[in-house]
Amino acid sequence: MGYLFHSCYILENLDKLLGLKNRKYLLTGILCLSLISGFDNAFAVGMINFDTAANGAIITNEYQTDGVIFSSASYDIKVLDDAGETPGPPSTPNILVSNSGPNNGDIIISVVDPTTFAPTDASSISFKLFSVGNNEVTVITRDSGNSIIDSQAFQHIDVGGVNCNYPEWPAGCPGPITNGWAQTDTYSFSGDIRTITITSSQAVEEDGYGIDDVLADFNTGLPVAGELLSLDSAALVIAGLGSMIWMVPAVAGAVGAGVILVKFGARE
Repeated sequence: MGYLFHSCYILENLDKLLGLKNRKYLLTGILCLSLISGFDNAFAVGMINFDTAANGAIITNEYQTDGVIFSSASYDIKVLDDAGETPGPPSTPNILVSNSGPNNGDIIISVVDPTTFAPTDASSISFKLFSVGNNEVTVITRDSGNSIIDSQAFQHIDVGGVNCNYPEWPAGCPGPITNGWAQTDTYSFSGDIRTITITSSQAVEEDGYGIDDVLADFNTGLPVAGELLSLDSAALVIAGLGSMIWMVPAVAGAVGAGVILVKFGARE
């Protein structure tokens, strides 16, 4: 963004150097505002880490101002303090689980408008899957027409190690067969996302999982509720900015030519 403002400053002063009156270089200001506001901005609301919620709290629409609603087809969705698992969750202490106890139920993430709470599409979603172990955890992403646009599976078999003597755990191995042993996987997908469903194979009854650090992005020209991320490419707040910088010299040349034409036209 700094490149754009710097270019606009140069263009405005180009008008002044050419000796045009204030009303004459209004064109430059208008074009610069159009250049700055014309990008397709991807705004991200606050990252959801569940750490302000109470352990055991049932979650429904508490995070709709962050663009998502959590639910389950069969179970309650609850907050779990999982700091006792070493190492702890991506953001300690809490994660979100389904089928509290085994923690191997389904979790549905539904995208909503952060201001009106009506169903809408996110431009991208990312989150952490925590403690996935022997059970296969599958993430399916769908669009507004309920068509599958992405599917990924996560699994870590025998996380205790190939030489683990499971009956003698913990002395016999570093991790239990019925626990993901703090494995952290990242799910991320960009597209027109309406819902994400997370399911577990439930092959090992006590082998659960949870999610943490959920972040939804929205392509919009308007501000949305929640915390806007810093304006840098790492946060992905302005999509495609780097690829558009090449336009600045071209726009500067076009505007400069326009200013010169206005200047000479004013003499006639």
